[in-house]
Amino acid sequence: MDVGPEVDPQGAARIRNEVVKAPERFDSLEDAVVAACQENPLADVNIIRRRLEFQTMPHRDGGITWRYDPLVREQVRTNTRAKPPDLWEMWRRIQCPILIVRGTETDVLSPAILRRMTAMQPRCEVAEIARAGHMVFEDNPPAFLRVAGSWLRDHVPGSA
Repeated sequence: MDVGPEVDPQGAARIRNEVVKAPERFDSLEDAVVAACQENPLADVNIIRRRLEFQTMPHRDGGITWRYDPLVREQVRTNTRAKPPDLWEMWRRIQCPILIVRGTETDVLSPAILRRMTAMQPRCEVAEIARAGHMVFEDNPPAFLRVAGSWLRDHVPGSA
């Protein structure tokens, strides 16, 4: 889903910047929704709201805060996360059919990385979704569901 064994540095920097600048708390869920919509204008506001309902929790001082380990956020902010392993060899060893879904507006899965992925892995198929960035399933749910459903029906017995 719009990611590969390697992330385009431009997309990685954008995501890191979003994490760094995001406030620790919001006065309300609606304030968080407004902020998220500014970060991703392609997604429908109702889809963002639903995601944020699960991604946030009440803050001890009122309002809401993020529902994840603060250490992860601090590691992103200070750029002290452990370097990920080289995933290209793992990618090459996958034995099952693969669907790569890429948003045409993404800055995370670059065309060059996608070309390398398809060259290394004969089992993969690529579906590019228009009017979608990295959050393909949020940005264009009907196209994502159409592509994923069709691929599953063709590749997974009993998924019809």
